[in-house]
Amino acid sequence: MKKTLDLNKIPNKKILNIDNFKDEEGNLIVKEKDGYFELPFYIKSSIFYNDSEYNKFVKAVEKMVRQSDYYKDYISILKHDYGLNHCMILSNIDSEGDVEIEMHHGPLMTLYDVVSLITNHYLVQKKNISTFKIADIVLKEHFNHNVQVIMLSKTVHELVHKGKILIDPKQCIGNFNKLIEKYGDGLTKEMSEAINQYLSLVERYGTSENDLLNTTSIRSWSKNEESNLNFNIN
Repeated sequence: MKKTLDLNKIPNKKILNIDNFKDEEGNLIVKEKDGYFELPFYIKSSIFYNDSEYNKFVKAVEKMVRQSDYYKDYISILKHDYGLNHCMILSNIDSEGDVEIEMHHGPLMTLYDVVSLITNHYLVQKKNISTFKIADIVLKEHFNHNVQVIMLSKTVHELVHKGKILIDPKQCIGNFNKLIEKYGDGLTKEMSEAINQYLSLVERYGTSENDLLNTTSIRSWSKNEESNLNFNIN
C-alpha cells in the first residue's frame, strides 16, 4: 500500500535563509541574505514584463525548493520509507557503499518545468503569487507524489543530463497525470512539444507509454496554434 504523509505533522522549518522588511510605501519585501533576488511578497502577472523577469522568478522558486528542509525530508522518505536507496537504472548500485544516490526530476518535466507549470496556472487563474507560495505548493505536490522523479547514482545522473541515457517514464515514480489534471492550464506549447518529442524517442526505441497520458490532452495540445495562457510573456 502506498504510504501517505501528513504534511501538518512536519515541524515548521525555514525554507530559505532570508530577511524581510517593508519599503517606504509599506510593501513587504523578501530578500535572500546572499542577495540573489528581491521580490515583493505577493505579485501579479504584470511584474513579468519580459522573459528575464519571469525566468528570475521561476529560478528563485526552484532554488528555494532545493534548499528547503522539506525537500531533503522528501528525498529521505523515498530512500528510507519506500526503499528507493538504489539507482533505478542500475539497480545493483545502492547507497550502502560510497555511491551517492540522487533524485532526478523527469524525464517529462524538470523541476524548473514543474515550477513554471504551477506558476502559469496561478497566473491564468488571476491569483496573486509569491516565491513562498509557489515553492510551498511545489513541495506539497512532491509529498503527494504528483511530481515525476527517479533515483539515480551520481554517475548515471550526470549521463542523463548529458543526454547519454534515455529514461522510460514508466521507470519513474510520481503521478504525472494528476499534476497535469490539476495545473494543465499552465502547460505551454513549448512544454507540450518537449514532452511529445521525448515520448516519440521512447516509442522509437521500442517502449510504450502504457496509457501514461490517457487522461490528458498533451498529445494533441502541441497541434494547437494558440496558447491557452491568457497573459503575455514577450
